[in-house]
Amino acid sequence: MNGFKLKVIKGVSLAEEYHFPQPSVKIGRSPQNDLIMNDRLTSHFQAEIRAEGEKYRIFDLGSTNPTLINNQVVEEKYLEDGDELTIGGSVFKFYQAEKSKSEAQKKGLSKLPPRQLILIGLIVLCLIYLLLPSGKGKKEQSSARKLRTILSGETKPTKSLLKKEQPDLSKLSIEDRLKQALSSYEFGKKKLSDWRIIRGNLALAIKALEKSLLLTEGLEPSPEFYQDAKAKLEEAKQRLDTEFRRHRFAVEKSIRFGNWEEAQKELTIIQEILPEPSSLSDPRAVYAREKLREVERKLKLGY
Repeated sequence: MNGFKLKVIKGVSLAEEYHFPQPSVKIGRSPQNDLIMNDRLTSHFQAEIRAEGEKYRIFDLGSTNPTLINNQVVEEKYLEDGDELTIGGSVFKFYQAEKSKSEAQKKGLSKLPPRQLILIGLIVLCLIYLLLPSGKGKKEQSSARKLRTILSGETKPTKSLLKKEQPDLSKLSIEDRLKQALSSYEFGKKKLSDWRIIRGNLALAIKALEKSLLLTEGLEPSPEFYQDAKAKLEEAKQRLDTEFRRHRFAVEKSIRFGNWEEAQKELTIIQEILPEPSSLSDPRAVYAREKLREVERKLKLGY
């Protein structure tokens, strides 16, 4: 099996495509997963996709927000090409990698008459003879191995288990840029309107609106939603900063009175609402990490 692909058709990372050649792929927020979701709507370990025979099967790993296949809640299900997977705030389209191409080639060869097969074999031997270097030993073996790989249609394994293809704006038509920008704008606007419902919605709104503005940068005339996207991005940033200050005040108050568990809780919330909690350039993220280490040391010492 040649693995499978997941293409983002809804969400902040719209149009990005992920290729997984390995037989088992775990999805979730934890860094231990193969596909790491920077989405507060996703559990630390959300789902796993496993190869079973010639098909792939998805298993929900007891997530808080359910895993959906074609808008249906599932605990486990065999996947088919074109199935839509909803995980957190993103929707992926599942494609099994081109397994049928090499199989069809093999089947086509098996139907050839013996005389033609012999002729093909002689051509292959001639190619090997012509392409092999004059040296002996390992060089010959390496060249022959490379040639066998090319002739058999096998592909060289990727260095990374996860191949992430970033969309290239220079290769997108104006129509595609506008379509993706509008989708990101609508997603960001929805998350902003629901910012009180789920922690992390403000962060999702900021990322989506920033992407929308990036996609429309330099377009003339600007799309109708451009000014509203700018305004909503500013609103989302202001709301996030207000929320940060509110929780920071609660942290300092808890520390002052020695309520370390409450301080830990408030610091965890700060990390959940920030767009990049591991950022080194965002002073809010740095504050939350440093304070959390200090608070956790106090808790370990039994304060």
